[in-house]
Amino acid sequence: MKKKIIAFAVLFMLLLTGCGEYTATGSKQDVQNTKLAANTIQGNQATPTDLNYSLERYNLIRRAYWVN
Repeated sequence: MKKKIIAFAVLFMLLLTGCGEYTATGSKQDVQNTKLAANTIQGNQATPTDLNYSLERYNLIRRAYWVN
């Protein structure tokens, strides 16, 4: 019984140590690079404005409803 409690305590401590804030170097730069790439793609291939219905959007909404 003691071994189970000790194993649980160790597992619990490992889980707690993984809950800290992510502060890796370069993460702010990665965010900026991602924003720049998204803006570039959006400028090169604009979103169509003549769509009345999107099956993909419908499927995503339906999946979110059932999963959540």
